[in-house]
Amino acid sequence: MKTSLAIYDSQTLRAFIESGTHNFDQVVLHLKDFSRKGTIPFEELATYKNLHMEISLVWDVLMPEEEFIGKKYLFEKAKNLFPPHVRWRVVDMGAIHYLVNHCSPVNLEVDVTTGFHNFLALKALQNFVGPALKKMVLSLELPETELREIHTHLHTPTEILVLGPIPLFYTPRHLLQRYKTNRALGKSEETPHRGFIIEDNNQGTFMWLPKNIFLLDHLDEIASAGMDWVRFDCPLAWALDGAKVIQRFNHGHDHGHGHGHNDWKAEALLLKKKYDRPTSKGFFKGNRTDSIFPKLKNQILRNKNNNRVADIIDLEKERFMVAHVKLEIKLGDTLAMQTPEGRVKSLQVKFLKNSMGQEITVAKPGEVVLLPHVSGACVGSVLDRSQTTNSTSSPPF
Repeated sequence: MKTSLAIYDSQTLRAFIESGTHNFDQVVLHLKDFSRKGTIPFEELATYKNLHMEISLVWDVLMPEEEFIGKKYLFEKAKNLFPPHVRWRVVDMGAIHYLVNHCSPVNLEVDVTTGFHNFLALKALQNFVGPALKKMVLSLELPETELREIHTHLHTPTEILVLGPIPLFYTPRHLLQRYKTNRALGKSEETPHRGFIIEDNNQGTFMWLPKNIFLLDHLDEIASAGMDWVRFDCPLAWALDGAKVIQRFNHGHDHGHGHGHNDWKAEALLLKKKYDRPTSKGFFKGNRTDSIFPKLKNQILRNKNNNRVADIIDLEKERFMVAHVKLEIKLGDTLAMQTPEGRVKSLQVKFLKNSMGQEITVAKPGEVVLLPHVSGACVGSVLDRSQTTNSTSSPPF
């Protein structure tokens, strides 16, 4: 199994070279002119032309026609700097078309992480690119079973991310500009997650899950699924430690221990325990987000009609919940409380107080009242008169 390392800035690139490590087979360089998040100046590339490893230059910005025409000369310049092992890692179909038809011979790695989730689309893309295609970078949303199927039918090396941030959204628009900041935390009324990371730079706005993907403890399954490459997209120190896990895994396999030799897994689990941010295996073992859609979408939308009794707008754990009343509530009522992620619990209205803390027997629409606290409640939960169940659907992260 081969390894690639994403590098976004000159300081990290210099530190990587100075480390003298030989644990990576490829560096993926994010250049200022072509990458959405990279800051490495194109002019610095000449400094690194003696790197004795495969180099992939990322082109994932969305270029208007005029900007594209103005930068075409850089492709030939890059190819002359790093013959013969430079590759372009591209997203845009126009970029692929230009490189294949105007920079031949060219080596391409096509990044399909934000689309192309089925084999027919991947096969069509493979045919479109032709012999220039050297690798496909696959989506984080593909579970192990689908990765295995893709490998069976697609005769092109493939790569997945094993350690790094999980992107949720990108737009070239600057959505934080009006708030005079380039970083914020977001939330969704339809998921239990809080603290989505939102960042803005000169290429647009990004949203990330607050957890990082961590699949180093699943290397045996990744190899069994036929993945040829794994990528590190994290701080250099963690990537260097992660590469040692890959090295140990490869060593065990090469010396006849097979993928069942577990020294590498113990090392991976230790690294996971030390890792400085929350982790997730994402969709690798299956996409369970679909299972909560009926609760997140259908039931909550229905709650916004006749059954929705109140919204929880504040609470004090183990004491009370503050509710904004939509339909009449009476002392002694039995209601169903539904959390944003779809958990449903029963609420017995054993006490009912107005906003002044005075006991009442009936709450009218529009009033703010205090109700008994229910374990698991959170702001954004809703109360309705639908039948209470104990079923829960947990999100995958």
